[in-house]
Amino acid sequence: MSMKKWMGRMKWQKITRVLLILVFAVILLALSLVVAINVPFVQTYLVQKIIRDIREKTGTVLTLQSVKIAFPNTVRISEVYIEDKNKVLYST
Repeated sequence: MSMKKWMGRMKWQKITRVLLILVFAVILLALSLVVAINVPFVQTYLVQKIIRDIREKTGTVLTLQSVKIAFPNTVRISEVYIEDKNKVLYST
């Protein structure tokens, strides 16, 4: 085998190795996100950040105690309080 062919093969092996590592990293990141989203603390933290943004943009008083999401079809929200200029909604 000539040196040129050998160098070309080594180049493609390195490219293939790097691509496999990148694909593995993306899959690992996606799985980590799925696991993290299934933790109630993380769910509540994310929802609190969303509520804070809504509160700042709309000026509406909005609070939420906790959220528990069990994929794919269950969402449990506890102690919701929404106060607008004309109405108040509270649920436990």
